[in-house]
Amino acid sequence: LNGILREEANKHDVYAKLWQGQFDDKEKELRESTAAFEDRHQKQQDENLLYIKEYRSKTQDPGHCAVQDLQRKVAALEQDLKTTKKMLDITKTENSYLEDEKVRLFTDNSIFEDHIDKIEQTYAHNPGLPPRPQILSHEYGHDDGASAEPEESRRTSSSVLLSSR
Repeated sequence: LNGILREEANKHDVYAKLWQGQFDDKEKELRESTAAFEDRHQKQQDENLLYIKEYRSKTQDPGHCAVQDLQRKVAALEQDLKTTKKMLDITKTENSYLEDEKVRLFTDNSIFEDHIDKIEQTYAHNPGLPPRPQILSHEYGHDDGASAEPEESRRTSSSVLLSSR
């Protein structure tokens, strides 16, 4: 009988220790949760006090509620908005023009490249044509040291060709 009672007592001791551990864990969770709640509550109170102070400082300013002053402020802001919208429209128009110009230049560039390719093919397949000018061989990386035109002259003739378009 004594052995059975000891087994029961040991079993209840194990339960008691298990329950004590669970109780300690729950108590720790409660303390952490309470501390977090109190922290959030304090922050909310501080924020509310800040709003109250801002409201009081505005209401003590006699000009804050003056309708004419407020109307002037609103009118100035509306004018700023109109100006900003106009500037936005101008910018959109400019961007559209630039985009169209970019497309045109890419198209022209491909046309010029096709034309150059045809000229090169003609030079390559027709021995009766005059030899390729030195300026072209220099620009395509085949420089033999002798250029038909000085650097400045080449740039000028290229820019004249492009600007005449």
